[in-house]
Amino acid sequence: DYPIKRHVGIYAFRVHALREFSALPESGLERLEKLEQLRWLEAGRKIHVIHSEELLPGGVDTPEDLATVESLLLKKQK
Repeated sequence: DYPIKRHVGIYAFRVHALREFSALPESGLERLEKLEQLRWLEAGRKIHVIHSEELLPGGVDTPEDLATVESLLLKKQK
């Protein structure tokens, strides 16, 4: 049995690294898998990954999801 894991991608770049990333051509694996981080990895760069035990809410995939999140954020500001 394998534990179920969830991937949440949050990307942070220093300005010079972002310029470097955006100048790289799309890689073969990136094209195949539709995952832009593979471009960076195929160029021989590293990605820092952390494991978190925090529970995460569902995604924001529809206009209704966005309205829910906006409502929650407005409530937090008050």
